Amino acid sequence: KKGVFKENVKWCLVVTTPEDVHLLALTGTDTNNPTSPPPPSLRLIPTRFYIATDSNPILSIAGSADGRIFLGGYDGHLYEFSYDIVTSGGAGKTISSLLGGDPPPRQRRTKCRKLNHSGGRLDVVPVLGTLVNLFRGENGGGSTGPLTQIVVNDEKKWIATLSRSGFLRVFSFAETKVSLLSTLDLTARARAYLSAVAKGRTPLTKSTIVFAG
Repeated sequence: KKGVFKENVKWCLVVTTPEDVHLLALTGTDTNNPTSPPPPSLRLIPTRFYIATDSNPILSIAGSADGRIFLGGYDGHLYEFSYDIVTSGGAGKTISSLLGGDPPPRQRRTKCRKLNHSGGRLDVVPVLGTLVNLFRGENGGGSTGPLTQIVVNDEKKWIATLSRSGFLRVFSFAETKVSLLSTLDLTARARAYLSAVAKGRTPLTKSTIVFAG
């Protein structure tokens, strides 16, 4: 992500635990630079970028070309790990600056948030919502189920998610907005196909997905 890390950071690694999601930086020797010591090596650097899972296990992770990180939760929701650097201070007046001295230095701090792009009413209290979903059974997020796969299409600006119960959802994403375009129940389509074959009917071989908007 531009403006967040130094130029020597080429990759990032997202590590999730039952309690937190951490963003780690990866640096390596420049293989195109003849002065770099062989062989090429990687160095893993901890950062201050992390968010809490709110007792909601993260089952899938995907990133976009511009550095956005999307997470699939057990509760069936699509989240984004938003991270940035905020610069503050330096504009105030101190005794030293009033007497002609240097102004106070500007401070850089990390800003992390977990954004829910498919939230419902239970997300007002994340832990309560997750506990309710856990008691619902294996499918967790009610009708959609836990998100087990996420695919990002940077060219078309689409995000496709697949849940454990067979729901395919497609989102569009812009700079600051993620919108749900369509939902398809793959399990129901498969059952309808097999039912038609068993009854000797001609199953529909073509399916049209209508995108909202």
